[in-house]
Amino acid sequence: MKSIQKPRSFVLILAIAILTLISYFYPAQADPTTTLLPIGASYEQTTLSFFAQQALARNTDSVVQIRVLPITYATNPNTITASERADNLAQAQTRAAEIDAACELVVTPPTTCNAQVTDIQVRNDAQNATLVGQINSTTDGVFILGGDQTIAMEVTANTLLEDALETQYLAGLPISGTSAGAGVQSRYMIGGYVGSNSAWDALKLGAVDLWYGALNTTHRGLRFAYEGVFEQHVLERGRLARLLQATEQLPANHIGIGVDWGTGALMQNETQILTTHGAYAAVVVDQETYNSAANAAYTGPAQILSIRNVGFHVLPPGGFGYDLTTRQPLINGVPQTTPNLANRDYGLALPNAGAGTLFIAGDLAADPVGAVSQAFAALAQGTGQPTVVFTVGYATNNQANNAANTWAARLNQLGVSNVQTAPLTSNTNLTTLATQLANAGAIFTVGGSQVYMADQIATLQNAGIDQVLLQRWQTGGHLLFDNAAAAAVGTWMSDAPVPADVEIEGSDSFINGHVPIVPGLNLLPNTVFEPRFLYDYLYGRLVGHAYAHPNLIGFGIERGTALQISPADIRVIGSMAVMTIDARHATVGLGTNNVYAAAWLILDTFPTGDLIPAGAGNPTATPTPTDPGPTATPTFTPTPTLTPVVSQMHVASITMSVVPLGNNRFRADALVAVVDQNNQPVSGVTVNGTFSGDTSGSVSGLTNANGQVTLSSSAKKNGANWTFCVTNLTKAGLTYNPSANVETCDSTGGPTATPTPSPTPTATPPPGATMHMADLDNVSTLGANGRWNASVLITVHDANHNPVAGATVTGVWSNGATGSVSCVTNASGQCTVSKTGLRTMTNSVMFTVTNATHASLSYQPASNHDPDGDSTGTVIVVNKP
Repeated sequence: MKSIQKPRSFVLILAIAILTLISYFYPAQADPTTTLLPIGASYEQTTLSFFAQQALARNTDSVVQIRVLPITYATNPNTITASERADNLAQAQTRAAEIDAACELVVTPPTTCNAQVTDIQVRNDAQNATLVGQINSTTDGVFILGGDQTIAMEVTANTLLEDALETQYLAGLPISGTSAGAGVQSRYMIGGYVGSNSAWDALKLGAVDLWYGALNTTHRGLRFAYEGVFEQHVLERGRLARLLQATEQLPANHIGIGVDWGTGALMQNETQILTTHGAYAAVVVDQETYNSAANAAYTGPAQILSIRNVGFHVLPPGGFGYDLTTRQPLINGVPQTTPNLANRDYGLALPNAGAGTLFIAGDLAADPVGAVSQAFAALAQGTGQPTVVFTVGYATNNQANNAANTWAARLNQLGVSNVQTAPLTSNTNLTTLATQLANAGAIFTVGGSQVYMADQIATLQNAGIDQVLLQRWQTGGHLLFDNAAAAAVGTWMSDAPVPADVEIEGSDSFINGHVPIVPGLNLLPNTVFEPRFLYDYLYGRLVGHAYAHPNLIGFGIERGTALQISPADIRVIGSMAVMTIDARHATVGLGTNNVYAAAWLILDTFPTGDLIPAGAGNPTATPTPTDPGPTATPTFTPTPTLTPVVSQMHVASITMSVVPLGNNRFRADALVAVVDQNNQPVSGVTVNGTFSGDTSGSVSGLTNANGQVTLSSSAKKNGANWTFCVTNLTKAGLTYNPSANVETCDSTGGPTATPTPSPTPTATPPPGATMHMADLDNVSTLGANGRWNASVLITVHDANHNPVAGATVTGVWSNGATGSVSCVTNASGQCTVSKTGLRTMTNSVMFTVTNATHASLSYQPASNHDPDGDSTGTVIVVNKP
């Protein structure tokens, strides 16, 4: 019997109909969103809650289930003692409790949180199906604790645990972790440093332990994670150089991402950093867009990374992100156009043919008779004229004299026979000094501290010594500027000392206003210089200059290294490297945490031996003499002191507003307008001020073209009441006249009771119109992650011992902390200054009152006292709790 065949067209129609019905009742599901949240360091509540929000978004029932993994804890990935396991488990449970508490802050009852440790510490645990089974489709988030990322991967790679993490991650499970727990979240992982190498060695080939092994090995990061490299503690521990090498060594996709202490970066689908959250910022280094990695090399005897045109982006909280697909930074979701770097220069030009050689050194004390000192000594001896060791920027006369004698002896050791010393002290005759420098064949200028160096800039300029130095170089003299003196060569300089705690300053230097910026000697216009940039983690200072003056190029110069500028070429000599950060193509701003934000900074490194291309910029600030002559010795004639025309500025208005941030959190914004004596807006003014009320703290910012700047307080839940007071205005060429202020303080409820100051008819206050420090009290408290906080309660009285309201008290932290602070006294004559996040190793810090100002009272420091004897009335020590 023959079978009956249905027409093929009928079968096809039936199949289509069935597929249509299936798609109607079972629509296709979009691929789940993958989420990584690397946290640079610490277990701060704000970043843990941010992670919990991602877990909550995945949750489908009334309990947010979070699994906490201590895979980074063991000392050996394969074996562990019972006591070590118990100790590790107890610590992990403490961290789980912190995560649970942070989670409870973001859920709404009846939803609750349940953060539990999955006790996987060694490789056998990672192959235990029962333990691994705790990570499943009901898990809403996984958090990997900090510790040792290399142990973590020896435990996890190619195990049931990695399988489970990959399966659930691809199904939408958010994975977060701090420190080492962040490091494992990239396929290519940084294991640490090789041998004794440190942050300042990280540009050297082989200094960084790179776990870039094949997938069938354990020498890598998680196989399913970001196909690039993550760095943690990136600002705090000065790891930008390490990230540069790690990114250059990637096999492809040369994009590196670093996240700092107390900060998380939210990455979705491995294509975008949507946002950052927390205390500081994330950074992105792009070595792909301009073929930077492809054209990079490791040069010189030390094999140091030489790389050009690296896109460098700083992403604090506040709408700053990054698109990994298009390689463009985002501001409020808007891509920032990739700049055209054709014909880019470095802002330096060759001097005239008759000029000498200029050395700008990054601290030669580390290598006092090394290559840089040798090069200078050879030129100095060849002049046949005196070589002067000029020491400037020292706290005491003895320090300046000792430094001059020390360096004179070193130059003698290098064969320079006719060496004179010229320490700048309180006894120095400036006219005699200027003549001595003008008659020198070579000048070796050493600066002690950038703080004291900044204080002496005006002295040098008023005496015409800056012009003597410049003319001596232009007419054949050889000049070297080292350390703090090198910082003063440019148009602007950082007015801050060598950090007492480089890790705290590494992060804090990215906070706007933390490092004051003041005018330099301007011997090389349109430049700024930071010595010891690798050793002291000074990347934030270079970015701060970029924010304040984006038309300039910043040069970081490492110890034992110098930038050498001669009529022949511009080159790097010495033992290490120079880094440039160029903001001329960048968009800069501030995050909601007052941390610098930047899109399209351009970064370069120039190891010793590299030439820096000369550009169109002219390094001479004044015309070259008509007949310079390479051996001419000009005689210095002091320039008569001229009385400058005084130009003033003041505060025209302060407008306060309360800004909602979500989750019942609010902050205050103060819009400050600055005008000159003709009531015209003034741009480029640094406005310093303090918030008090629901939250307190010092802030600063730069006025725009309309003479305005918005300064923001920190946030507080249900916050509503703030007062803001301007404490200072600074801009080169202008003086601040607070007596002309229309208002000095304002509050969210309207102007404060602080009266508008009236001009004082005489500089001498009437009898009794003085104030002094009546009491300093210290307070110390424990902070998060083993840190502690120091505070000083200041009381100000008038001559009759009555409380003084509205007094601005300024001071400095030292002996374990750094930075200038100020506060404004309340109706009780009191205000508080604080230093937070001090390290456990810091046992005490010192606070010194440096000044106090008031509309109608003058400060009499000689009257300072303390009734309970715990301070001098001027200086107080705060001990660790």
